[in-house]
Amino acid sequence: SPLAGGGEASGAAPGRQANGVELMPQPIGRSDMWSSGCVLYSMMVGRNPFHTASRLERKGSDALEAEVIRLVAAGRFDSTSAAWRRLAPEAQDLITSMLAVRAIDRPSPTKALRHVWLLRAAPVEEPEDVA
Repeated sequence: SPLAGGGEASGAAPGRQANGVELMPQPIGRSDMWSSGCVLYSMMVGRNPFHTASRLERKGSDALEAEVIRLVAAGRFDSTSAAWRRLAPEAQDLITSMLAVRAIDRPSPTKALRHVWLLRAAPVEEPEDVA
């Protein structure tokens, strides 16, 4: 099934490709940020961000895949689970920004690495002068 193992439903981020046809030029790295947002969500919440589509699993894989694509295109990931609500607001902010539907609305990789939640969790130390 498209949701097996908590993985991504398809290989393309929203706005990237449809049936192998490029939909619009993408800012460099921002489609990868969507995929990274799916991975981060899965790591932090323990489920695929679009797992709510699994309610259609008994209707067949075509119905399930169509629902996943609809949720992805609408940017409707599960933000109601207890695990999501327990996340720090800053973590929710980073993940939400990474899962933005429009690539231009997602952070660049550099901006994501400078997000307050990551900096607070793992402060960047300046290298010592080795002279």
